[in-house]
Amino acid sequence: MKKERREWRRRIKKSIFTLLFLMGIAGCSKQNQVEKNKVKKGETISISVSEEISPEIKVDIDGEFKTEDLKKYTVTPEPLPVEKDWVEGVAKYLPFQEKTAVEDESYGEEYNTRLFYLKGQENRFSAQKSGIHVSIDPDFYENCELYYHGEGVYPFFNDEMDIYYDKKDLPFMTYQEAETLSKSLLKQAGFTYSQERSVGYSLNEDSLESYRSSHLEKFESIRSWWEENQIADYIENWRGTGGFYVFYYPLQIGSLQIDEGSMRGMTYAHVVINRDGIVRANIPCNYKVVEEADTEVVHPDIALERLLQMYENTILTGKIRISGIDLIFGETEMKVIGKSDLDILQVISPCWRFLVQMEENGEMVDGEVLYDAVTGKQIR
Repeated sequence: MKKERREWRRRIKKSIFTLLFLMGIAGCSKQNQVEKNKVKKGETISISVSEEISPEIKVDIDGEFKTEDLKKYTVTPEPLPVEKDWVEGVAKYLPFQEKTAVEDESYGEEYNTRLFYLKGQENRFSAQKSGIHVSIDPDFYENCELYYHGEGVYPFFNDEMDIYYDKKDLPFMTYQEAETLSKSLLKQAGFTYSQERSVGYSLNEDSLESYRSSHLEKFESIRSWWEENQIADYIENWRGTGGFYVFYYPLQIGSLQIDEGSMRGMTYAHVVINRDGIVRANIPCNYKVVEEADTEVVHPDIALERLLQMYENTILTGKIRISGIDLIFGETEMKVIGKSDLDILQVISPCWRFLVQMEENGEMVDGEVLYDAVTGKQIR
């Protein structure tokens, strides 16, 4: 009996060893595949695929990418210099009557950070180390955003905005004046953004109506919510009061330009201006590079192959169309180094971003899938 048990244990150990050995081979094989497909620094990467993989999955991508300046960065947030005088300096660009900064000491004690309001405006203005938030007229913002949220510059930037909106002057302020006002606010806050990637639009009564008539389903789907909250008439009223301006300013970290959604935290400043002035603004803190190193990337074929495998191993309820590819910088790692929300290190690496359209309830919904271009691993 003891001899049989020893033999049984020997077989189990052998099986486990064999399994671990095979797993090691598979892991090494995948890693070797990645290493073999690394593109040498300075080479130009090209990919062009137009193929129906299955009745549910279609690929139609085309791109060419340069690799000479690819680096891997470690960055960390730079807290805003939240002091009373600084907050009041920001407030001078906002249409508040009362611009006296008041510190919320109880919040600071609880969360180990500083938070300032403007006197009497606790729900409309706040400034802390992580960013500034302004919402002077919440009803206005919650409804004006329907005219660009998701379809236009959120996240930046969809070409559809150019179809409906332009940079024409509005009755209460010229486009140039509005842009100058928004940039003055950002300068006072100390926000560093990409000049060439910043965008702005004027949305007047005619263009708003044009957009709305082309997106009736979108508006009808929330009409019941408007009526329940008794704000339908209000929406009609503000649409006839001269329109508004929308500006987006993408975060820049040194020479590194960041795409929206590619790292934790808010990666752009957003300003909305109507006849009352700046009625909406979100301004995040800056980031600084603490380390950088040259890196090589895998060919996008590797990432595409893994993306297709993922979909082929999934029970699909609708059609999938992979319609685009970009080489961007995205967060691939994060490390907590302290107690504050800003005490973090984030690794920003080159990433392959696939634009994906997925059928949902009979409609094609836009999305994206991100792969670490250095390791070939899926990020999200």
